[in-house]
Amino acid sequence: MRHTAFVDEGVRQGLLAGIAVLLAMFLVSRIQSGRWRWIAVLVAAAVLFPLGVLGFWYSTGKLGIADWDLNKAVQDSYRIAILNYRQLPLWNPLACGGGAGLANPENSIFSLPFLFVLLAGTLTGFKMGILFSIIVLAMGMIILGKAARLTPLGAFLASLTVVAGSAFVLRLVEGHVYIAFAYAWIPWVLWGWYKAYANFQFS
Repeated sequence: MRHTAFVDEGVRQGLLAGIAVLLAMFLVSRIQSGRWRWIAVLVAAAVLFPLGVLGFWYSTGKLGIADWDLNKAVQDSYRIAILNYRQLPLWNPLACGGGAGLANPENSIFSLPFLFVLLAGTLTGFKMGILFSIIVLAMGMIILGKAARLTPLGAFLASLTVVAGSAFVLRLVEGHVYIAFAYAWIPWVLWGWYKAYANFQFS
């Protein structure tokens, strides 16, 4: 006896994103110029990789599990201190009975994604920061791949592996947004280290 199988919206989004990535890889492989091929993979990654987390953007309920509520309260306290009281958030009274604000090792007020929190509110700012971090991570891996002499498609696949891997995605689901925001810059740090020492002669 046959039964109708309903496909979850998240599964549909994942399938569509996967098809779009495969199509992009095919189109990139048809480009003859090496320079334009690199530009194409950068654009494709910046446009397509954020599609994998559209569920966060359109979520009207819970964004994830675990630490989302804690981190929202922490970011709210920072935002209130800066926008309402015009001061640095030295103390966070909204989470865990109160705790360090500026002295908190996970303080994110000096990070680029925190600008989104200030401008758009905490939850929308988190979502914008996630999209921004995905693009930063994807671009960094492609640039690092180019420095490591990978082909454009090889760098694109390396970037996809890192962006879609559990080390990054699990941080988003668990609500560890600060870790995800910092993680996005690791390829750029490695690229900077490589460029600094690529022509260094050891005596």
